[in-house]
Amino acid sequence: MLNNDKLLGIIKKFNKARILVVGDIMIDHYVYGTVSRISPEAPVPVVNVKYEKLLPGGAANVMHNVSKLGAKVFIAGVIGKDYNGDIFKQMADKQFVDASAVIESDDFETIIKTRVIAHNQQIVRFDKENTGYFKKKIYFKLLENIKYLIDKFDAVIISDYGKGVIERKFFNELTDFLRFKNKFIALDPKVENFKFYKNISILTPNINEASGGSGIAIKDEKTLLKASQKILKKVNSDNLLITRGELGMSLFYKDDDKEKGKMGLKEKEKEKEKLGTVGEEKGKKKWEDGEKEKEKWSGAEEDDIYANNENNKEQLHLNARAKNVFDVTGAGDTVISALTVAICAGASVYEACYIANIAAGIAVSQLGTYAVCADELFKELSIASCELNSLNK
Repeated sequence: MLNNDKLLGIIKKFNKARILVVGDIMIDHYVYGTVSRISPEAPVPVVNVKYEKLLPGGAANVMHNVSKLGAKVFIAGVIGKDYNGDIFKQMADKQFVDASAVIESDDFETIIKTRVIAHNQQIVRFDKENTGYFKKKIYFKLLENIKYLIDKFDAVIISDYGKGVIERKFFNELTDFLRFKNKFIALDPKVENFKFYKNISILTPNINEASGGSGIAIKDEKTLLKASQKILKKVNSDNLLITRGELGMSLFYKDDDKEKGKMGLKEKEKEKEKLGTVGEEKGKKKWEDGEKEKEKWSGAEEDDIYANNENNKEQLHLNARAKNVFDVTGAGDTVISALTVAICAGASVYEACYIANIAAGIAVSQLGTYAVCADELFKELSIASCELNSLNK
């Protein structure tokens, strides 16, 4: 059962969380204006620009979300030695983010996405990006930078937008190292990369990504369950959270992780200590094998419904909270950020999902990408306290 006082206490501890974000760094450029006529040159609207703004995008938006929640943030990724790269560095500095693990590349252009919006409607979006894999030395340096920071963070959010940073060998090296160091790993996936995702703490696809990643068209509860079991087995993720838009979100555990899903990060660390030297030796061997492999390439409140299905897989469903949905842009970033910060603040996985669901409800009720702060979460949860207390009776 969820306890409202405990959840409020978790939010108060958000400033104790230390999170590393790894992924595709971008800049979001918004152009706002009005439309009163059609162009005589072509059948397109003429936008009279009123104002513009630049916001962190991609993995940088996750960075922004985590920072706004009050946690200490580190970020690792690649930017160009260009104007937009300088904009990103200014954003990171303003949010007191440690960007020392970010690599500036001479032959890479910082990604920027421009959205033109008139009368609360997006007219057009145009992207400036050069996607593809980087040189091996970039991945090697990125991994080395993360290793250097390893004792400074408790959990990692891998934000994969499919722009090149999250590549198979780099991903495997990174996750092997993080698991050896007992770090919580949250992954926001890209469909085309499901083929190499392995061994993470939680995966947070939306309904379309879950369908694509499982190869099963999710149309109802039965296909949702079938897709979730296939993903858990394929990815070997401890937990799976599928966000379902207006239908809310559903959490699934591996069979042997049902009880672990009810444990916080500190409790899990204590349990790992009980494994003793046998587990340590196995972890050491796995890491040493990984090091050998690396040398080959790197040298260069709603109802909470608990149910057991026929496969004995436990699931938790949370209904959507937002009463008015204005924009779902960046909602996935909000969910994975709030969830991971909550885990680091002592929440169990299902408590963290509950908090993330509240954060998502706040975010989608705003126009454009919106970073939720801890005070907003605290206020919203306080309002929902009567519902929650009645649920706990």
